[in-house]
Amino acid sequence: MNKYLKFVEEKKRQIQDSVKNKPERQLEHCMNLLELATKYSDDLNIGYAYVWIADYYFYTVFDMGNTSKNLELAYPHIILSKDYELLINYYRLKGLEDEALGNYVDKVKCYLEILAIMKKTGIDDYYAICYGNITISFQ
Repeated sequence: MNKYLKFVEEKKRQIQDSVKNKPERQLEHCMNLLELATKYSDDLNIGYAYVWIADYYFYTVFDMGNTSKNLELAYPHIILSKDYELLINYYRLKGLEDEALGNYVDKVKCYLEILAIMKKTGIDDYYAICYGNITISFQ
């Protein structure tokens, strides 16, 4: 299992690096992580991989169909893993997707979910961003 955890951490580092420097490699790293996390039934890292796959489709190729599909696949794994920071990232990306599709009410619901999670958990990194995104939705 220790070897698995090292691999997971390395893949997460590679995903983060590829987002900044080599977006064409992001999908490959995510798929590697997804494959192994699925083999180990690791909900946290399955959810993580799907969120970053959705991120790739949203930011790199702007493919809303694949963005939606991967966010949908991520959600049950994130809920099972009970990782609130990953859930915040899920709702952040879901809100951006809703905005791109013109679903402003759904976007606001996503940011209200983020605010509720932050209040419940004490995570306070995104308050200003959430309120800013909600405000923009009403403009």
